[in-house]
Amino acid sequence: MDRATYIRIFVIGMAFLAFQSYAANGIGTSSISLNTSSVSLYPGSNALVSYTVKLASGSTWGTTISASNASALASEGVSLSFSNSYADPTYSGTLTVAAASSATPGKYTASIVATGDDPSSAPALLSIDVLSTKSSSKNTTSKNTTTTANTTTTVNTTSRNTTTTISNLTIFPVVQKGSIIINASRGANISLGNGNGVEIRPGTYALVDNVLESQYNFSVVFFNVPTSLSVPQNMSGYTPTGAYAFAVNGLITPTISFVNASRAPDPIITVLRLPNSSATTTWTYLGGNYNGTAYVGGKYALANKWEYTNSTTLVNNEFYKPVVWVFLTKTAALAAPTTTSPQPSNTTSVTQPSSSSSSNIGLVIAIIVVIVIVAALLYFYSKKKG
Repeated sequence: MDRATYIRIFVIGMAFLAFQSYAANGIGTSSISLNTSSVSLYPGSNALVSYTVKLASGSTWGTTISASNASALASEGVSLSFSNSYADPTYSGTLTVAAASSATPGKYTASIVATGDDPSSAPALLSIDVLSTKSSSKNTTSKNTTTTANTTTTVNTTSRNTTTTISNLTIFPVVQKGSIIINASRGANISLGNGNGVEIRPGTYALVDNVLESQYNFSVVFFNVPTSLSVPQNMSGYTPTGAYAFAVNGLITPTISFVNASRAPDPIITVLRLPNSSATTTWTYLGGNYNGTAYVGGKYALANKWEYTNSTTLVNNEFYKPVVWVFLTKTAALAAPTTTSPQPSNTTSVTQPSSSSSSNIGLVIAIIVVIVIVAALLYFYSKKKG
């Protein structure tokens, strides 16, 4: 066997080792977890879902998260965007589900997958319910029926035609909501857009059924107010312009509290930016029921105390229960805070491909360089001997 043959065998062997090194450091599978399995939203609004991509088997290399049926959803007016779409597992991010104003009401399923060198073995499924804004009054041809669902109903029956109307109840339809998982040890700073925000300080627990929950689903929910909504007796110069609420594990109720480890109230800080902050205040609204798509019933309970730090900023550091607050604005101003989708600023990030990918690539390059150098030395050595 001549020297040229030895050189060829050596180069092939080193190349094989390089491939083995690449494969050992690069191929695996991933799993995707979502903080919720379903979201509901109206056309023209959006919802947030937290996700985590973890390595399920093998070695980490890199993966991209996406919705495999994104184009089909887009044709119905539903779009999905990921705050962090590529990295080496483990990584997390926030998925924004948006329904266009022209979105077709109905139920859809998003199939979320990881592709690349660490693909997911099974998709994560997210149920998306695009709600209709149609009126609840309806005519039917069924037999005479009285329908109740925690509401007061007026039923007019003539022959086989039944008309059901809801009376004596105030209905606040949801226009926008977003949720994140809160870890009490870390807290969260949540941006509501346009300078508005919510701060959950580290050490804030949710007291639910007399149990301290150190991890809980926290939501910010925005509502439209009905045009017929009145104002409290001493607020005759104001107009209702909107409403919002906190929710814990999907519940809006004063039976839940935000507390510290000693179970003392630990209020959540709310910051609002307005062109004329002194023209707006809020009242707590209690006694209704929240069903995920609307807050139904209730009445004004008490005026809220805000700190007007300057002409455009008002702050509240007293809210320690997940309830509804109605914005009341002086009639001459008529300006409620403008918000965008709640964004957890301390949990959302865009991560570049991590260092493990770079180190694997560097190792392969180094092996190739060694192969070239050794092959060159052997070549010149054989030439010299020849």
